[in-house]
Amino acid sequence: MLHPFATWARRVHRQAAITRASPDGVDRSNAGSGRACFGATWVYRLFMASPTTVLVADDESDLRLLVGVALRAAGYTVVDEASDGDEALAVMARLGPPLVPAVMILDNKMPGLSGLEVAERVLAKLPAQPIILFSAYLDTELVRRATEIGIRGCLAKTDIARLPALIAAMVAD
Repeated sequence: MLHPFATWARRVHRQAAITRASPDGVDRSNAGSGRACFGATWVYRLFMASPTTVLVADDESDLRLLVGVALRAAGYTVVDEASDGDEALAVMARLGPPLVPAVMILDNKMPGLSGLEVAERVLAKLPAQPIILFSAYLDTELVRRATEIGIRGCLAKTDIARLPALIAAMVAD
């Protein structure tokens, strides 16, 4: 499902392209109403042409670095990182709509709020937010609790190579 701004920007972007075309073949994109479409074009590029954005929250800086490198190599954009649950919530509030990251990756055992607690709070405000619980301590009980909360994916840290494919599957839904 497209973000509402992306839907609007796509429509205005198409209309601007039709309007700019002229019978004599001259591009009039900077003339007259072309400037009115600047905002729509910017939003279109942000939502439609940009890679998928990700927020990574983990208390281990080395792991945040490793996840960031793996995701960037796969073509994703890591918009920010958080070292604990409280910081993850602060980053989400700062990035707020419409720039919410497409996917959140949360470690479960972090100082302050756990990944499950962060997910509960985020999903209370943004129920469609894709979240991956990325934990070294995954067991069936934790996966069950995560699913009940609304977390759409759980992955053990040892399976980091599967992370880009999991994100791609979540974004495709």
